[in-house]
Amino acid sequence: MRITTKLLLRYLPIDDNIRQKVLANMDSYSPDQKYELEKTLWTMFDELLETNYNYELKQALMEVKGEVKNLSSDFNAKIEEQVYQRMMRDLQDEQEAETIEELRNDIKKMMTDRLRNRLPQNQDSNKA
Repeated sequence: MRITTKLLLRYLPIDDNIRQKVLANMDSYSPDQKYELEKTLWTMFDELLETNYNYELKQALMEVKGEVKNLSSDFNAKIEEQVYQRMMRDLQDEQEAETIEELRNDIKKMMTDRLRNRLPQNQDSNKA
């Protein structure tokens, strides 16, 4: 799966007004602005990953409280992998939703274009 800037913008918990403004103007950004945007988004993704990991780790530790002897040596790694895999699935779902939305828009445009082509021309243009 290729993670694009647009996909990160749609996935990360960003204010909708900011998200829509950035998505609308992104094509006009300079290469430096695009680089800074990508850097910021990846930093946000890393922070979200870390936050989710810490939350899941705390939850798992509460579940096994008092059973420290039974913890495997890769306990933390397993939690980290679970969080990472869940976030990747969420990104995949977001990417699929984006693709479906693009297909819907393409079909809608195609249907609108076909309908316009079938409508009779304006009466004034027929007189000319």
